[in-house]
Amino acid sequence: MSNPTSNRIPALRLLLVEDDLGRVARFEKWLPDDVLLVKAASAGQAMGLLKRDRGNVYAGVLLDYDLHLQALTDVDRHFNGGHVAQAMITHLDPCDVLIHSMNATGGGLMETLLHGEGFPVRRVPFGDLTAKKLLEWLAEVREVFLDEHGD
Repeated sequence: MSNPTSNRIPALRLLLVEDDLGRVARFEKWLPDDVLLVKAASAGQAMGLLKRDRGNVYAGVLLDYDLHLQALTDVDRHFNGGHVAQAMITHLDPCDVLIHSMNATGGGLMETLLHGEGFPVRRVPFGDLTAKKLLEWLAEVREVFLDEHGD
């Protein structure tokens, strides 16, 4: 007898690196139910997840730069999205990235760093991000994911 779950497409898994609970709530509201949102509220937490979840585990990453609001340690307060981007390069296979940081300089640094390492990057500052723009990005992420993991 065949296993009914063997033909299932894996859940679309996104990593959200965001320390503002209001923004987290907005992403949760905008994303469809079939998306598994893994949340990291600080750069240190994100770097720990990336080290643990090596390889091709996320269909995409939603990345902020300034991540001090929920830092868990004094050391964590000195980390930012640039450190997370470096950890992505070290531990993840390239995947789609949406940089939603309002920090123009930090967002630009992350974009340059990740793009140079083969990560497809889109930058939309959170103030300009809408449900429609997020879902357009997600449609592209889903297409790539299904090409790699679908039937």
